[in-house]
Amino acid sequence: LRLGSCAGYLTEQWAEKLGLAPGTPVGIGTVDSHIGVIGCGASRPGDMVAVIGTSACTMLNAQHEDAIPGIYLGAQDVSIPGQYGFQGSQNCVGDMLGWFVENCVPHKTYIQAEGRNIHSYLMEKAERIQPGQSGLVALDWFHGNRTPLMDLSLTGSLMGLTIQTQPEEIYRALIEATAFGLRVIVENYEQHGVAIGDICAAG
Repeated sequence: LRLGSCAGYLTEQWAEKLGLAPGTPVGIGTVDSHIGVIGCGASRPGDMVAVIGTSACTMLNAQHEDAIPGIYLGAQDVSIPGQYGFQGSQNCVGDMLGWFVENCVPHKTYIQAEGRNIHSYLMEKAERIQPGQSGLVALDWFHGNRTPLMDLSLTGSLMGLTIQTQPEEIYRALIEATAFGLRVIVENYEQHGVAIGDICAAG
């Protein structure tokens, strides 16, 4: 059945459990991140939506129906009727930043934040750092790599640390690693003949 069509009607038993009327129509749904495509208004071939949370799921609308190496899902009508929906993924985004603040940020940084959300505080400081200024380079494979290498045994890394490295510099490097991971996903599509148009980030 097509996305949004009626799968059937609520039975009396479930209507009572849910506090709804018997016979209430039940619609066909889809995976949470794929519904983000509709929520972002991404309806044209080439529109891409990156739903960013603990991980990042990157959905692409396309007329292209052939399998794409490194992309683990492609199905017709998954988000937009008449189009194929492809999904790439970065396994570790919010999880990686959460790991960092929970395990690597020193107590003095929390004191300097003066009760503010530590992520907001580090982001504000990281925004003042110019690209390449800290000399740090990170690889975001903290849960392996799903797209395009499909190898969950791979590990992340952080290079360029010195005794002067500050928490906000590492935080920025991890965010940059996420951005470069998305770039690799985009380039993988383009290398296999699938054009990318607009990109919408949501969370």
